[in-house]
Formats: sequence, C-alpha cells, structure tokens
Amino acid sequence: MRRRFLMPCALALAAGLAALTAATTARGAETNTLSVVGPWTGADEQSFRAVLDDFQQQNPTLTVTYAAAPDGVASTIGAAAASSSGTKHDVAVLSLPSELEQLQAMARAGTLEPIEFAVPAFRTAFASSWKRLGSVDGKLFALPVKATNRSAFWFDQRLLRSQGLAAPASWKALLRVSDALAGKGVTPFAVGGASAIALPGLFQNVYLMLQGNQRYDQLMRGAIPWTDATVRDSLRLMRGSLVQPNRIAGGLDSLRSPFTGAVQKVFGTPVKSAMVIGGSDVIPVLQSAKAVRPLTQFGVFPFPTADGKGPPRVIGDAQVAVMLEDTPAARAFVSYLATGQAGSIWAKRDVAFLSPNRKVDLRSYPAAVRPLATALTHATVFRFGIADAATPEFKATFNRLLAEYVRNPARVSQITAQLQAAATRA
Repeated sequence: MRRRFLMPCALALAAGLAALTAATTARGAETNTLSVVGPWTGADEQSFRAVLDDFQQQNPTLTVTYAAAPDGVASTIGAAAASSSGTKHDVAVLSLPSELEQLQAMARAGTLEPIEFAVPAFRTAFASSWKRLGSVDGKLFALPVKATNRSAFWFDQRLLRSQGLAAPASWKALLRVSDALAGKGVTPFAVGGASAIALPGLFQNVYLMLQGNQRYDQLMRGAIPWTDATVRDSLRLMRGSLVQPNRIAGGLDSLRSPFTGAVQKVFGTPVKSAMVIGGSDVIPVLQSAKAVRPLTQFGVFPFPTADGKGPPRVIGDAQVAVMLEDTPAARAFVSYLATGQAGSIWAKRDVAFLSPNRKVDLRSYPAAVRPLATALTHATVFRFGIADAATPEFKATFNRLLAEYVRNPARVSQITAQLQAAATRA
C-alpha cells in the first residue's frame, strides 16, 4: 500500500508535531515507510486495515505495512531485535495485561520510544487513568487503541420500565431494584458459573467498590493476602446481594452452566431474568447467538458506585500502541490514533469495539453499547481483572472456589485459605 506523509495542513493532528519531527533520528528522516505489528487477525485485522486505509488517504506517499502476530507481539518484537534479518517495525500494538510486564521492561531497556509529544492529546482525549496506564517511570510510552469494560450490567429495559424501575447508579439503588423485582416474582440476576467470567467479575467489581483501588492493587500484587478480612467482607457482600440462590435464575444449578446460558436467560424468550453482569463479555455472545431479541430492547448501566456519585470504576483489558522507532511516520500515526478518527471507523464496523478515547464519536457505537464506551472515557480508575492478570491455572481455580463459596458460604475461611495457596503457586 502506498501512503503519503502528512501535508502541513494536516499536522494539526498533534500540537507542535512539525517541530517535533525535525528532531527525529536520521533513519526516520530518510525513510518513507511505516511498519505496524499487532495482535489482530480475521475481522479485527480487517477493521484495523480500514483504519490504515483512512491514514493512507491523508498520507498517500507513505508505504504502510501491517503484520499480524497473534501468538504475541512482544515476543515478535524481541525475536526481530535479536535477529539481524528480522523485520523491524515502527509501531506495535501490545495487549494488556498479558504483555504489561514486557511493555515496562522494553520501555526501561530503551526498546520503546517515549511518546511525550502525545501528552497534550491525552489531556483532551483520555481520562487520567489512561495516562497512568501508558506511563513507565514518569514517561508516556503507550496510547490506548481499544479496550473492554467488564464493569457493567445488561438489563431488559422494557421489563424494568414495566415495573416502574430505572437503571440504578448506587449500590443501595441496585439492591432496591433487586428487591422490587423479586417482590413481583421476577428473578433479578442471571449468572453462569461454569465460565470464568461472571463470578470473578462480580467479586472483582465488589472488591473494587467496597475496598477501593489501593487495596485492589495490593490484593492483585499479593501485598494483601486472600485470607484478609477485606476479602471475606467482599465475598459476603457479593453472595448476600448478587448471588443469593433465590435471586439468580436457575438457583445454584446455574453455577454449573456457561456464561452463554446466563446471557440467554436475559436476552432470550421467554425471559428468565432481568439483569446479567458482563459488560463487554456479553457482546460476542449476542453476536453468535440465535433467537435473541433485538439489541435495542436492552440497556447497560455501569457497576454502581457506593453512593452513586463520581465517575465509574472500570475493570477490563486494553490494547495500546507503542513506538519502536522515533520517525515522523510513527509520530504521525500515534497522533492520528489520538484524534479519535480511528476509533470512529472501527466502532462503525464492529459492535464489540470500544475505545477509551473521548474524541471517538459516540454516535459511531450502537446505542445499547454507548454506556460501556462512556464509562471507559470517564473512568479515573481503570484496573485489570485480578484473574486476567494471573495465570490460567489461577483463573480456573479462582472461579471454582468462588462457585464453592456461593454454595457453601460457611466455608469462607477454608476457601480463602485455598485462594491464598493458589495465589502463592501462581
């Protein structure tokens, strides 16, 4: 594909970009190419290529190539660096949290170039949590391109309206909605315990809401043990409020059903439940499912804050762009990604796409998923899932022990001890 570097009038993509590019390396001044490596294949790759096509229209003399590395971008970068004949890339897209440690190590080793020129764009396009996520030792290295939001409930809008209820914003309001539904014979929640999605998501969101982001971070890195009182308190709140056997469709039997079954209980016919937690995880189920009602009949509300005030706290994952070579083309592309145009193109193509970039036009998203994107753009606290940042073995054990706790809450001490042992092994 042939591309042309940005014309002077287009340099408004980032303030001061023209002056900054004059200071790039000799290699950057002599090349007229941009090589991007990322994790995307299939439909995601086609969407990303549509983004590159838009960049091409603005830069028709610039030659842009994309290489897919579905088995790991960080390892591909490392292999290229170690080989004299390996393909050298200018920009890479890393998946977090799985490649977070590699991102930090490469930044400290000088493999990545800082993107301090994008700091002004971050101030206008991203909540503060995203700059912290992309920074290493005080320097900015990564710009988020795509993210997920696992801190939300999907609900049947018509069902809640028919009961005179509105989507809750606070924890107490969520409990009032749950009580009102149960009082009228409607099962409030659907949970599929066999998949390591619903129960870990519920616990993580409850812990973050109840204990705060500092303790959440400490639990994730092992500074707080799983036997701590904060874990027991959060487990008890989760079970007593969200997964009481008489408040979940199918009762305790649902702990053996997959997440897809829980989604079907809300979206299918007949309706068996009013709400299902999952946020982004619900969307691919809906894309592949049959015999579900139209998406327009459903809504999304963020996982409630304790008092219903302040921006939502969001748990999810992210894919971020980093610069391997400091060239005018690489800077221009990172600056282009910060404008929001790329996200708007992708959102129109893929109902599952979400961006934390507040410059992405919300009208690009289907109406039902706009609250998920809005929460990402406003999240001053964004965290990875504890299970997602751990080993697959711990994730499976975590889910199994949460299900065991829901069945046997009196065994909380034994179960948290087993969680601690599993975390120690991980």
